[in-house]
Amino acid sequence: MSFLIGVYGASGFGREVMPVLHAQLGDKGETRCVFIDDAGSKTSVNGHNCMTFEAFCAQPAENRAITIAIGSGTVRETLLRKMHRRWYFLLRRERPKTQSLWTA
Repeated sequence: MSFLIGVYGASGFGREVMPVLHAQLGDKGETRCVFIDDAGSKTSVNGHNCMTFEAFCAQPAENRAITIAIGSGTVRETLLRKMHRRWYFLLRRERPKTQSLWTA
């Protein structure tokens, strides 16, 4: 089963999110991680494919998920509405839990 994961935002925060996402999920077997950037001016960012939302939608994949790595709340809301119209779900990744060095 092919799984395509998009990080919406190919600058600042997106570049911080991609290595964590890729380490946890990406490019293993049928899973691919890509950047989504609607400016469309880049084809690759830090070694990962970069494409517009429309190009992401056109990629062959049985399953898709998107995580939004953009600081502006207004822009995030707009992107969520765009994703929901296409029936994509939002991938939410949290930092791995760390163990405390202190014991009671």
